[in-house]
Amino acid sequence: MTQTNNHIDNQDEVQGFVDKITRSPENYEHLQVFLHREKTCESHQDYEFLMVTPNVFGKVKLMNLAVEDNFVILEILDCSTQKVGNIRLNIEDNSPQTFFICWKDIKKMVMDENALKYDSDELLELEF
Repeated sequence: MTQTNNHIDNQDEVQGFVDKITRSPENYEHLQVFLHREKTCESHQDYEFLMVTPNVFGKVKLMNLAVEDNFVILEILDCSTQKVGNIRLNIEDNSPQTFFICWKDIKKMVMDENALKYDSDELLELEF
């Protein structure tokens, strides 16, 4: 990830791409986590994700995104280092090397798993 101070701003292009995804969602499944959830271009801001690449993984916060040529450009904040950088995702690449999992979905899975393990009416006993 390269550090940057540039703020990306091209909301018309992003909204146009969101509309394109809405018309043909099967062609852009790999990008829907950013651009399809709320079907608006402003809904992506401040989402947190687990970013997974072949070499690294960690929690990131999506600060902004842009669409330029054949790329979705994500401006992200690394939550552990607090550094900001850009990730470029090729729109046409259906097999990307970088994956993003919505942090809210991870939290929900953990909470659902814990709810199954512990009945809230039971008194938990701690063994020492």
